[in-house]
Amino acid sequence: MAWFRKKDRPAGPEDWSGYRQRYGQECRRIWRRLVPPAGQAATVQGELLREIEKLYHEAWGNGNINWDGDFAWFCGNLRDTLLGAGCFQQEERQAIAQVLEKIEACGRYAQAWYEGGVPEESWEPEKMAWLEEGAYSFLRDMAARFSLAQPEPIPFQPERELYR
Repeated sequence: MAWFRKKDRPAGPEDWSGYRQRYGQECRRIWRRLVPPAGQAATVQGELLREIEKLYHEAWGNGNINWDGDFAWFCGNLRDTLLGAGCFQQEERQAIAQVLEKIEACGRYAQAWYEGGVPEESWEPEKMAWLEEGAYSFLRDMAARFSLAQPEPIPFQPERELYR
């Protein structure tokens, strides 16, 4: 069985406009039970969703103006945890990697811009933040699927050096 409906399948690695979240109820359950009001979560399941929401809000709300090593760490942690979980099909794993790569590339570009590393005459605003709602919904679904595959809470050791 396909991992999402054919009409939801992205036309390419950057076109997620047709993707509709399927595990919203599970995401709400995780958020209510496992994500604290502030700081890092005590479980891997809660932390994955918290990190996705941090990335989403940084892109959508701030245009990645605050992008730093913490956001890059979130991308790496999501990539390592989801790809190493063993509960996703190859096509899903490729999509997870592509989405996180695009989010991180936009964040690095925004960071370079705000630090003066991109000349004003060559600035490309569309590279600052990836605003494909479907891509973030897909990541939320993958975090929910991870949680469903790992129903027992997995302790998360917070990174003490993270600011976000």
